[in-house]
Amino acid sequence: MKLKNSRPSRSWRRIAVILFVATLLAGASRAGSLREPDISETPEMAAFAKEARQLCDEVYPKILNLMAEDPAKLPQQFDLIFRHDQAEPGLTAGTKIYLSSDWFTKHPNDLGALVHEMAHVAQQYAPGAPGHWTEGIADYVRYTLGYTNGWSYPHCSAEFPHYTSGYWCTSAFLMYVEATYGTKVIRRFNEALRQGSYSDAFFAQATGKGIDTLWADFQKTAAYQPSAAAAFKAQALRAQKDKDACTGHLLEIEKAIRAYEKDNHALPNWLSDLVPKYIADTNVLVCPVTQRTGKTANFGIVDPGLPNVYLYEFSASKIPWGADGGDGGPTMKEYKLRQKELVGVGVPLIRCHLHEPVLNLSFNGRIYESPLGWEGMFTNAVVHLEDLYPNRIFPQGKD
Repeated sequence: MKLKNSRPSRSWRRIAVILFVATLLAGASRAGSLREPDISETPEMAAFAKEARQLCDEVYPKILNLMAEDPAKLPQQFDLIFRHDQAEPGLTAGTKIYLSSDWFTKHPNDLGALVHEMAHVAQQYAPGAPGHWTEGIADYVRYTLGYTNGWSYPHCSAEFPHYTSGYWCTSAFLMYVEATYGTKVIRRFNEALRQGSYSDAFFAQATGKGIDTLWADFQKTAAYQPSAAAAFKAQALRAQKDKDACTGHLLEIEKAIRAYEKDNHALPNWLSDLVPKYIADTNVLVCPVTQRTGKTANFGIVDPGLPNVYLYEFSASKIPWGADGGDGGPTMKEYKLRQKELVGVGVPLIRCHLHEPVLNLSFNGRIYESPLGWEGMFTNAVVHLEDLYPNRIFPQGKD
């Protein structure tokens, strides 16, 4: 049957527009916080990745609301990438979370570790933010949302005895501050760290008490266990001893690298290239902290020749969270040589992340301490922080 008027009425057009907008909004809500998990390297993690996606989409919006007055200012989505050969359970770089398939195969119920990494996505702190606050606030988020277990809960003990220790002791201190002075203090604290305006004076301005007074008050609570005080004193002495020994290792490695460079007219691709001709004792390649505790921090850069803990910045490894994210992209050596062109010989040659602040050996053989993000120490009116990032140096991958 032929209709007399085939053009839709104005009311039907209005309904169509409403339905179209509703469809778009529904699609946006289905998109969720987590983009498609990457299990290309670890297909056996498919079931866990599905569970992780549900958790991320449920919990991440709560994290945003917990950490900011205006959650829209924080990253709204992130990536989850599963990897073999990653010592740490989780690592976060920007809006990419890297999870160890080995860890979560053995500990499938450790969802709190994933919540901790999601908090790192939301933080996006300015360079120079103290590492103990970064890790402490991530645990504060984890515990506030209820992800505790028998060993991971907010308290200060022999393992983490001080608010500068990070993780659950720092989180316990922050939860005390929040319970005493309100949630806005922690949100303002987050904002100061994101803007790069934080100093310890923040606490006096926000609460009327300096950080030392707040810490003394906190030590009277049940969350501060008796073992913490003695442990902190012992740890401070041990940390200095470790740092001194580590400094000696780094300087010895630097001497070996220069000898290798003289003989081969190039930097080694790996620290293992120095063994045995330039370094006979491989213990030199291991920080005393690792020798004592077993802790490592290689951030996905694995020397194929031998296990090591020191992060050799000029290695032949692909940039772990690199510009193009795939095979054939820039190497760390190419990346660091470009950074060196921009900021000079202060670029770290080797880093040890087992100290706070991080211990660095510069390209010209100087030892210095820095935050996790050393780049902020070398920026100025000419070279901006973003100029030193992989996606700015390699906008279309390797030149």
